Amino acid sequence: MNEKTKKIVGIGIFTAIVVVLQLLGSFIRFGTFSISLVLIPIVVGAALYGIGAGAWLGLAFGIAR
Repeated sequence: MNEKTKKIVGIGIFTAIVVVLQLLGSFIRFGTFSISLVLIPIVVGAALYGIGAGAWLGLAFGIAR
């Protein structure tokens, strides 16, 4: 597989994870605390694929909110 194709597929998978975690994130509660796990795939995606991917994942986080 081409490296560009791997990058696009990886960013797509991380985008799907961000959207799902954003939609289901309000249901994860520990007592009175609500923990947001959405930032984990954003940070990992930015570390693996660069600042452009991080910006895209942040945009997906903002839109899905």
